[in-house]
Order: sequence, then C-alpha cells, then structure tokens
Amino acid sequence: MQILKSKFIVNLAKCNLLRKIHHYILSTYSDEECWETFVQKMNDKNKEIGLANTNWINPSGLCENGQYSITTARDMAILVSHCARRKFIPAKQISIRRPYLFSRQRNRSKVLVPTTKIDVLGGKYPIVLSKTGSGDGFFTLAMICRVKNHNVAGVIMDATSDEGRFEAMLQLMSKVDSILCSKDDFTEVSEADKACAYLINEDGFSCIYEQNADVLSPPMSITKLMTVLVVNEYYEKFDSKCYVTPFDVNKSVGSEGIYSWDSLTIRDLESATLVESLNVAANTLARVVGEKILNVNKNH
Repeated sequence: MQILKSKFIVNLAKCNLLRKIHHYILSTYSDEECWETFVQKMNDKNKEIGLANTNWINPSGLCENGQYSITTARDMAILVSHCARRKFIPAKQISIRRPYLFSRQRNRSKVLVPTTKIDVLGGKYPIVLSKTGSGDGFFTLAMICRVKNHNVAGVIMDATSDEGRFEAMLQLMSKVDSILCSKDDFTEVSEADKACAYLINEDGFSCIYEQNADVLSPPMSITKLMTVLVVNEYYEKFDSKCYVTPFDVNKSVGSEGIYSWDSLTIRDLESATLVESLNVAANTLARVVGEKILNVNKNH
C-alpha cells in the first residue's frame, strides 16, 4: 500500500511538472502581467458603459493589500443592466480534469452551491440574474428581477447582514412594483444604506429608484459581473480548456475545490465565478483572457 501511495505521489508530481513546463513554454507573458492587463481592461470598460465612479483593483472583489475596489449602487445597477444583454447560462455542475496519470482519477465533477437565497424573495419577483458579494463586514447584492412584466436591475450595497441584503432586495423590488403602479409611498429601503434600481428597456436603461446611490462603497464579489462581461467580449469558444496556475490560487483565499494545474473549460470557470463565486475561477479567467488581450494588442 505504501509503495502504491509513493508511486501515486511521484506520478502526480510528474504531471504537475509537465503541465507547468507546458504552460510557461507556451506563455509569452507572465501570469501577473496577463492578470494586470485584464484588470486594466475592466477599468477601461467602465468608460465604455458609463460607470462614472468605479475603480477595480482585481477581478474577484477581494481586499488586496488593504485596498478594495470602489463603486456606487448606481454604477452597479448600470453594470447589471448591461449583463441583461448577454446570455449567461451558468451550469450547476462543472467538470474538472486533474493531473493524475491513473485514468479513474483524472476527472471529477464539482457541484456548485449557489450563493443566492432565492426563497427569500418568495417567488414574488422571478430572478433573471443574481450575484452576491460579502466579506469583511460588507454585504452586497445585484439582481435582475421580473416586475410587472419588466426586467428591473436592482442593487443593494452595505446591507445590514447576509439575510438583510435579500430582505432589502425584496423591499426594493416591492417599491419598484409600487412605483410602476403609481402607488409609491416614498419610504426608503430599510435594510440597506445604499440602493438603486434601473428599469431595463429595449432602447436603454432608466433609473426608477435611488437611495444614496452615488456614495462610494466596496462592491465585493459583485465585481465578478464585470469580470464575466469582459471575458464574453474576448471569448467565443467557451469549450476551450485552460489550466489553473499557482498564481491564480495564491490570488484567492482559502480552499475552493479548484487546485493548481486543474484543467477546466472557460464555460465551467464562468459558472464557478457566477454561481458559487469562486475567486480562483475569476482569477484564472482574468489571467487567461488577459493573455488573449495582450496578443490582440500585439497583433494590432
């Protein structure tokens, strides 16, 4: 048994080494350079879609060197409105290819656990798209819901708690419902300091409700909506596979079930980013697409 275990460890080490050599031989740029290029593209995208008060420092929303990305509820409502024009179809389960030589252990599936508590809205307002953000005492939530046969982009920033952000979103959508019925009572959303809702029309977006909508605040993992938006701009072949590198893992926090030299498709990485909000998936997408951006710029 001990001999088999030793052989397994040796084989795993060989596979990791081979994938590492393969990755760095084919890469023209460093992982960090690719990642930073992607973050710059995220900030360039702000100007393109009208995010006037947003600055991204990474693709995940995590605190980095004591700093956070900064935005406003209004900017995030505009961002989630733009996401409505894209067809994001995240899967509930992803496939991961591990660097093992033994065939029975080469592949595994990971069931993604959604971060959205759909039941809190009680089915009253069907959810079209949702992204949560939390950490270091910040609780945020961005959603597109169906209200009176309209798509409405709603954002909650600085909620009182994990549950509080969903209660605040229910309040926000109820208020929008009331506004659309011309029965608004002008009361504020009580579970959040900052909130904003945009009505999504075929010809554009219009603000229907705002509450401290231009006050700066960390978006946390709502950041990942911009990450996926940029990925979709540069990638068409979502079944393309790529490796997760130690750089991607080190940029994340904690074990998320995806490890160095795992191989996943762009589509599965996108699903992991949106559904379970895995930071390592967001960092991998940023690095891979950042290299693609650098190559496009080089050819032009």
